[in-house]
Amino acid sequence: MELSTFGALLRFAMYLERQAGEFYRSLASNVRLSSATELFSGYARECARRLKLLEGIRQQNINEVLLEPISDMNSRLYFFTANVRDEMDVEAALDAASDIETKVGAFYKDSLQVAGIVLGEAGRVFRKLSEENKERGKMLSSLRKVPTT
Repeated sequence: MELSTFGALLRFAMYLERQAGEFYRSLASNVRLSSATELFSGYARECARRLKLLEGIRQQNINEVLLEPISDMNSRLYFFTANVRDEMDVEAALDAASDIETKVGAFYKDSLQVAGIVLGEAGRVFRKLSEENKERGKMLSSLRKVPTT
């Protein structure tokens, strides 16, 4: 799906945050992942905070800005699988979470490159969210086991 307006970018950003939040809540409630419950619960709370931030931006912007055209953004590049399998172990959960952080962070970063001028004040928020995804991705990578050779 082509993200062709500022409003479409915001709606997709909110969709990504909802999906990520649901994924992290599912991970946090999975008994097999109890050693990482606190981490995933925290990430779920962060997604809820980020969603509220995006909703606030959407409410502040007038319809003309929401309809401002944007090009070269396709949502298919940023979709992720948010399925939590019962047999998922901590390593698999960390890998899946890292993938989500990478894709969501890339969405915010790419949005800035394509629509920075149109985003206006929202650009500052998108930059911050992209940086948060990058930091969370680093954290998740550091928690994954280092392969032995």
